[in-house]
Formats: sequence, structure tokens, C-alpha cells
Amino acid sequence: MMNKVSYFKPFITFEEQAQLLIDRGLIIHKESGKQSLIETFRTLNFFRFNGYCNRYYNDESKSHEFYPGTTFKRIWNDYVGDMRLRGVLMEAIQEIEISLRSQMANVLGSEHGIYPYKSEYYGCTDYAWNEMYINHILKAISNSKEASITNFLERYSNPVPPIWMTIELLSFGEISALYSRYLNKYDKKAIAVVYGLPSIILTTWFHSLSVLRNRCAHHAKILDTNSTTGIKIPKVLTSDSRYGTFIREASPYSLYANIIALCYLEESLKQNEKSIGMIAKLKKELNDCDIEESRLGFPDNISLDMIEEMLKKK
Repeated sequence: MMNKVSYFKPFITFEEQAQLLIDRGLIIHKESGKQSLIETFRTLNFFRFNGYCNRYYNDESKSHEFYPGTTFKRIWNDYVGDMRLRGVLMEAIQEIEISLRSQMANVLGSEHGIYPYKSEYYGCTDYAWNEMYINHILKAISNSKEASITNFLERYSNPVPPIWMTIELLSFGEISALYSRYLNKYDKKAIAVVYGLPSIILTTWFHSLSVLRNRCAHHAKILDTNSTTGIKIPKVLTSDSRYGTFIREASPYSLYANIIALCYLEESLKQNEKSIGMIAKLKKELNDCDIEESRLGFPDNISLDMIEEMLKKK
């Protein structure tokens, strides 16, 4: 086992942060460029910015020297592009999140009534259900400031609102967990039919998209980054005449795989135009910031143009 040492680096000012990167070989435009760099660090944490520098550090250098020719503009474009890409993906994920809330409320309400909060309705132990009910559902209700929720609790004796109200209070991660870990197999299948995929596949897709949604919401870097949660790639898609070429090439942990999943899910909801729009926005942001598609995990033989063409053939 490796012995741990105490971490310590001295605090440095904005000016010193800028000079540090210049000393490492970052190219700026004369003295005004240094001032721009200083102003950047007044609004952007140096640690966050440095995350975008890592790609351009010479691995053979022990002092974090930049590769020759690395400019502030290049790294800034990566940062801006990453931010814009997160916005595009967040918008697309929200569509799937909202649809899952609707399907969940519909299936649970129609099968178990407007208050489907008993463990007997679910495919898990009483202990597991109580954990979900107490630590997530009741907690979300008690913390809610939504007028519809507070008005309900003031007017009615029921401790919990009907499912179509409650489902809106849960996070995407909680809804994903509710689907994968708590629903019985019949309710899972009823929801899965809407998306045209086996429930075991959707479990991984919803989880991966909820993780990506959280990364986007919390401004985490997505360029040059694989997910810690992969998606299962179904046989039904690998042999599909339209999606087969694209899904077979997908690394389960790549951002690319999540993009293909989003396209398929949107199409299953008869929202093909929205997936086409997402692809067009991704193309624009990558082009505006001069970022290669490979940095989203795209295979060498696949491009956004090809995906757009495939979607338009529907």
C-alpha cells in the first residue's frame, strides 16, 4: 500500500495564476492578453480552467509545460464549447426526463390507484420500499415549496399527494432508481413498451442519462470525458437497418453512446424533429468553437452529418 503524504501548495493570486500559465508556455496576445487571462480568473476558478489545459500539457514534461503553439484562445474555445454542448444535451435530456415522469405516473396510477405508495405494488422488499418512500418521496414532499403541493397538504387530510403530483418532485436520478430498483416487472415492461426497448436496457439508459444530466447541471467537463456508467447496447438495435451502424460502433461509456440513445428515445416518442434539432445544435457549437467530434467519443468512421442524414430518412 502506497504511503500517503500531506498535500500542500501555496495560495497564488489571480496575477500569479496568469503568470504561471504564461511561464508554462501558454501563448497570449502581448500584455493585453495577460490582463485578459487575469480577468478570466476573477470569474472562472483556476482549477476549473486548468482542467481544460490538461489536454495541452506535454506528458513528457515534469513541469506542466504546454505543447508548442498552445494558445489561450484554443483553451478558451474548449471551455466555451463544453459549456454550450452541456446546454444542448441538457435540453434534450429534459425531454426524456419529462416523458418518463409522465409514463411513470400513468402506469402507477392506472395499475395501483392515485396513491400507489404501498410496498405490495412494487418488486422490492418492504425495507427497500420504505427507504424510497421515507428518504425520497416523503422528503421531497416535505421540502417542496410548490404552491400545488402546499395547497394540497393544507386542504386535504392525505399525507401524500396523488402520484401525478408527487412524481414531479423527484429528481431524474430518483425516478431512474424508482424504475430500475423498485417497480415490479409488469410495470417496468408497460413503460418500456413506450420506448420500444427491453426494460433491462432502459434501466441502463435512464441511469446513464441521469448521470450525464447531473454533470451538465453542475458544470462538469464533458469534452474528452467518458462516463462512469455505461449503457447496454441491445441486439434489437445492432441489427436495426437505420441505427445498427451507429450503435454497433458505440463505446458504452462514451458521450457518443448517450447521444445515440437520446436520438432513439426521442424518435420512439414521435419527436424525431427534436433529435434532428439536437444534432444540428451540436454541429453548430462544435464548428463555432473548432472542436473535433472525436472529443465526444465519436468513432473515426461516424460523424454528426451521418447521424443527421439517417434521422432525416425516417
